[in-house]
Amino acid sequence: MPMLSPAPRTVVCFEHQVLTRADFADGRDFDWLLEQSLQTFGLVRKNGAWQIKIGAYLGVIGLPSGAMLEILPKIARTSGANSLATAHQTRQWLANMLARVWDLPGKSLTTLATQQPLTPSTLPDRLDAWLLVWWCHVFTQLWQRYMPNQRYQAHADNANALQGKLLLREQLRHNAHQPTRFYQHIDQHSADTACNRLVKTAYQRLQGMTRGANQLPALPFAWRDLPMVRATQYDALWQRAEQELAILPAAVVHANTRLLRFCHDVLSTPPTGASYGEAWQPTLLFNMNTAFERWVSRVLTAKVTANAVVDIQKSYDFAHDDQSTLNIRPDVVIRQGDVVIVLDIKWKVAQTLADIDAQDLYQILAYAETLTARQAWLVYPTLDTQAVAKQITFNQARSPTLWRVPFCVLNENLAIPPDDALLCC
Repeated sequence: MPMLSPAPRTVVCFEHQVLTRADFADGRDFDWLLEQSLQTFGLVRKNGAWQIKIGAYLGVIGLPSGAMLEILPKIARTSGANSLATAHQTRQWLANMLARVWDLPGKSLTTLATQQPLTPSTLPDRLDAWLLVWWCHVFTQLWQRYMPNQRYQAHADNANALQGKLLLREQLRHNAHQPTRFYQHIDQHSADTACNRLVKTAYQRLQGMTRGANQLPALPFAWRDLPMVRATQYDALWQRAEQELAILPAAVVHANTRLLRFCHDVLSTPPTGASYGEAWQPTLLFNMNTAFERWVSRVLTAKVTANAVVDIQKSYDFAHDDQSTLNIRPDVVIRQGDVVIVLDIKWKVAQTLADIDAQDLYQILAYAETLTARQAWLVYPTLDTQAVAKQITFNQARSPTLWRVPFCVLNENLAIPPDDALLCC
C-alpha cells in the first residue's frame, strides 16, 4: 500500500504499483486521474472497481485537491522498507541521475542557489519541492551560456527611406504619387528561430509551474513576439532546432546544445495539472527507462580508455531484402581495434539469471552476432554497492561471452567484468 509522507497530502508510491480510490484522502483526486487517460498509467478493472497501475514514469503529479502523487523507482521498493530514509535516499540518487542525464556540472545539483549540499537532512520531503526548484536553477545556469541565434527574414516594406532592394512594380503601383516613399524588399535579422522558440516554450512552461515566482531569469525583450508552440509540435520543433544547430559555428553549438536538450526534456514531460479548486500543482515526470539508459551510457563513456570509440544508440543493418532493410540499435557499442563490446541497458530488477527475460537474452545475442562482438553485457540496476558482474554460461559453448552487469544507483558504480580485454580503465 502507498505510504503517506509527513509532508501534507503527499501520496508516495512506486513504479508498477496499483492504486485504488481508497489510497487517496480525497476521492476526487482518484476520479480525476482516471479521467486524464495518461499514457503513464494503465487502467485495470477488478471486482467491479477501477484501479490505476503506475507505469515507468517517475516524478510528481499535481492533484486537484492540492495533494501530490509522488512516484519513486521500483528498485527502492525491493529494499523491503517503505521508510522515510529510503525515500530520502531515493530522491538523492534520482537527483544524481538527472545531473548525469542532462550533462550538468556536479556543483549545479549539490549546491542550488543556497550553496547547501543536498543530503538526507536537507532534502525536502516532497520530490516536487526540490525537482522544480532545481529545474529552474538548471535553466538559469544553462541560459547564462546560451547564445541566441538569428536568421534573416525577408519582408516587403513601404518606408520613407530606401534600405533594401527597390521593388519597381510595387513602387509604381503604390507610390506613384508619393515620391518620398520606397516600396522595397528587406532582409532583417529575426530572433524567430526554432532554437529560440524551443527555449521560450520551455521557459513559459517552467514559469507556469512556479506560478509566477521569481525563480527564472528575464528573457530578451526581442523575444516578446515569438509565438507559442503547441505540444503536438514539440518533436518537430526539436528536429528543426537540431537542423539549425548543424549550420552554426562550433562555439555556438557547444554553448547551446545542453540548454536545448534540457528544454526538450522539460517539454517531453506529460503536461497536466489540477482543474478544480483553488490550488494548481505542476506535473513533473520523466521516463525512467530512457533516463537510466542515458545515465549508464554517460558513466560508461567517462570510464573508457582514450583510444576506444563509444557509439550510443547507433543503428546497424541487421537484415535486408530487395525492398527494405531491418536495423538494430544497441544501447552502447564499444570498439577498440578488433575488440567489440555491446551493451543492452535495462531498467529492470534482475538479481539472478531467473529474473532475466528470455527476450532480452535473444536481443543482446542478436546484437552481438551482428557486430561480431567479443563480449555482451546486460546491464541492470542494483542497490548493492558490493555487487559484481556474473557470467552467463550456456549449455553449449558459444561466442560472445555474456555477462550480467550490475549498475549501483547509489554510487554510480558499473561492476565491469574482470577481463583484461575490456576497454575500461
